[in-house]
Amino acid sequence: MVGVLKDNSKATQCRTILKVLRERSSSTFDFRQMGIVSPAQRIKELREKGYQIETTRINSIDHTGQPHGGIALYQLISEPD
Repeated sequence: MVGVLKDNSKATQCRTILKVLRERSSSTFDFRQMGIVSPAQRIKELREKGYQIETTRINSIDHTGQPHGGIALYQLISEPD
């Protein structure tokens, strides 16, 4: 399990996202709880490097119990050769 990041560099965030997505699908909320404030930007950067990451929009409840629609759920489909 990945905890909260101690190093908040882009490279560390991307490595963390990949580590998590290799194990399971994860949402924007999941990544924010790890300290990745803008996961969509890191996902964009990974896609530009050749990672195929699928985004599905879901309904989810945040840590305060508030429902939210359209939250991104990311799934790693393939990695660059």
